[in-house]
Amino acid sequence: EAGRGGCPHLRGGAARQTRLVDQILSSPLEIEECASLGRAENSCPYYAARAALDEAQLVGLPYPSLLNSATRQALGVRLGGSVVLIDEAHNLIDTINEMHSVTLSARHLSECSAQLAQYEERYSGRLKPSNRTMVRRLLFVVRALRKALTPPRTANGAAAAAAAVAGAAAT
Repeated sequence: EAGRGGCPHLRGGAARQTRLVDQILSSPLEIEECASLGRAENSCPYYAARAALDEAQLVGLPYPSLLNSATRQALGVRLGGSVVLIDEAHNLIDTINEMHSVTLSARHLSECSAQLAQYEERYSGRLKPSNRTMVRRLLFVVRALRKALTPPRTANGAAAAAAAVAGAAAT
């Protein structure tokens, strides 16, 4: 399947792919070494590495692939009965925080608010009352977040900004 329209290196045939899987399983390899072996065999190192997972004694993964269960499942990685070693574990907390964080700007929230308002206006008559309420709640939350990220406007904004800079410089 994947050879048709997918990875061009899978067109090399099953025998080449099997040889590459065997080479991957013979000793631990860096990703660049897998790529070189794949080129030499005219076979796909990605699919060969995935095929080798069930028999592999050592598997290296980036943090996000290891920590996200959906990604592990998609890759066919099962942790049951495994010993997990974390290289550079001091980076683990930052990685977890990044995986479960998002950065929103006032501009993103303004665009989201405008799109939600358009959606509500366009489909309000078709939505069930409970769905319409959910859209309105979401719109309320998005607008509140946007307001929280937008600095308050003053009558003399430039003078206030200059005073704040001057005050910060004095301390």
